[in-house]
Amino acid sequence: MTKLQTGEQALVLAVDVDEKLVGRLKAFNIYCGAKLRLLQRTFFGATLLVEADGIRVGIRRSLAQKIYVSPSGEGGK
Repeated sequence: MTKLQTGEQALVLAVDVDEKLVGRLKAFNIYCGAKLRLLQRTFFGATLLVEADGIRVGIRRSLAQKIYVSPSGEGGK
């Protein structure tokens, strides 16, 4: 997810985190098969602001690196 450009939409392909965190991400509509959009990056890209099905959430870069996406929902990571 860290390679997305601001404003770009993507399809979540995989989330490589423990089960506890999977549940927390699902509460923010971030799960395999979900669509999301990168809204903004903080200075130096430490945090990414994303929107998934109307919910906006800030995600640390370290977590975002474990969320694999396909830009615009088409092939790749």
